[in-house]
Parts: sequence; C-alpha cells; structure tokens
Amino acid sequence: MAQAGYTPISLYHSTTAAAVPVAGNLIPGELALNINDGKLYFENSSGVVTLLATAGGSMVYPSAGIAVSTGSAWTTSLTAPSGAVVGTTDTQTLTNKRIDLRITTNGSTFSGNLAPNGNTTDQYNAAGLNGTTTFQIPTGTAADGQKLVIRINDAGSSVALNWVTTSGGYRVVGAVLPTLTSPSKVYYVACIYNSADVFWDVVGVVQQA
Repeated sequence: MAQAGYTPISLYHSTTAAAVPVAGNLIPGELALNINDGKLYFENSSGVVTLLATAGGSMVYPSAGIAVSTGSAWTTSLTAPSGAVVGTTDTQTLTNKRIDLRITTNGSTFSGNLAPNGNTTDQYNAAGLNGTTTFQIPTGTAADGQKLVIRINDAGSSVALNWVTTSGGYRVVGAVLPTLTSPSKVYYVACIYNSADVFWDVVGVVQQA
C-alpha cells in the first residue's frame, strides 16, 4: 500500500521488443519504470513514454527543442565536459580559452546621438557616419576598470564628432578625442571606466594611416 501523499511506481523488466508495458496493465494514477534492452523508460498513467537513460548510464533529457549547455538538443545523450567545472565565485586559472567580445553596432542611426550600452557592449562600432555625431554618456551600470572600445568610420565624407565630457562621460587621460573624421579612415577610442571619479577615461586614440 502506498504511503499517503505518494504515487506508487511499478518496475517492469521487458524481454520482448516492446519498449514499455501495456498501458492497460497500469493501475489508474500509477507510474511505471521499464527496463528494456539496456534502456530505462518512464511511463505515466496516461501511457506517455519517455526515455530516461541509455546503456552505460547516459542520461537523456525529455522534450525536444530545448537547448542545453553543451549546445545539444534535448533527447540527445550528453557527456560531461572534460576538465574542471568553472564556478561563478571560485578562484580559478583558465587556460586555452578565448573570450568573444560583446560587439554592438549603431544599427540604423548614422548620425545624431549615439550611446553605447555599458551593460552589453565591449566594443561599439559607430559605422558609416554621415553627419555630425555626438557620443552620449554610455548607458547601463559600469564596473570599475571595465573596458570599452569605440570604433568609428564615416561613410566616405568627413563628419564632425562631439563627446559628452561631463560626469559619466568621456574624460581624456593622455589622449585627444577626435572631433573631425578623415574620410574613409578608421578610428579606435579606448576607454576604461573609473568608478571613483565617475568617468570613462579615454586612454588611447588611434587613426588609420
């Protein structure tokens, strides 16, 4: 007799080609586990069958179409990754890894006010500028020491560049902010966030030769 509050589970072991026991063999409201050909199946009281594990202990995830951390779809057997698992608060040294920068472009706006989002952007591409452009204070909440690179190029004609230099904006530190582009030349503006002074310190500006 099942304990109150718990649903009984029956265990079947099949020796035939049938993957699961006949649904009619189940007690209404009962659940069943079935072992067949080295595979473990689960059947609910409605006769719906789900593969849980394959031979060798590989777990199988139900419900197709949901992505998992390895990039495999659900219903695909997964193998644990090699090496140590990276923790969110652990002190660890990573080797042979590449970090892909978060790159954002100015989209459909090619002049006027542009403001990189510090929460989602490591490099902001201000591409194809065709008119006077003002770089506004980056949005989001920046962390002390956070890096931001702004890449600038015009649409083939020189354009004027303005920079917000009040608190939260751009402060030059050993660099000079560009105020006019040279046609078809690329510029890089390298910034580091200074939380003590509340500025994006501009530490480097280079122009394509």
